[in-house]
Amino acid sequence: MSRTTTPVAPGHTLSAKSMAATFVSPVVDASQADGIAWEALYTGTPTGTFTLESSNQYDPISNPTPTFIPIPSAQVIGTLPVPAGAGGAFIVTTPGPSKAAGAGKYQRLRYTATSGAGSLDLWVCGAGAT
Repeated sequence: MSRTTTPVAPGHTLSAKSMAATFVSPVVDASQADGIAWEALYTGTPTGTFTLESSNQYDPISNPTPTFIPIPSAQVIGTLPVPAGAGGAFIVTTPGPSKAAGAGKYQRLRYTATSGAGSLDLWVCGAGAT
C-alpha cells in the first residue's frame, strides 16, 4: 500500500476508521504550514492511545516507510485523550518545521489499540504559511 501526503488545506483525512486495531493516518506534509490542527471524533468503546509522530526522512517514492518519531507532548498545543472504553473528541495543534519548537516536515497520527472497538473520523488543516 503506497502512502501519499495529505494537503494541509482542510480535509476529512479518515472516515469511519475502525479502532479495533492499531493504525496510522495518511502522512501530512507540514512543510508549508506554521502548524497543523488535528481534529478527531471517535465513537464506540475503544481503549488505546493516540500519538502524533513526525519524520524528516519520509518520501512517498524513495522512502515511503521511514522511522516516525513521537512528537513530544510539550510541542503539542492541547492534550491527546487516552480512550478508555468510551467515545470522545479532540482538537490539538502541532508546530510546522519552521517554528522554534517545530516538529518534522511530515506528520501523522497513530492509534495503538489495546481493546474494544469503535470508529474514528479525522480532519486535518494547516495554519499559516512559512
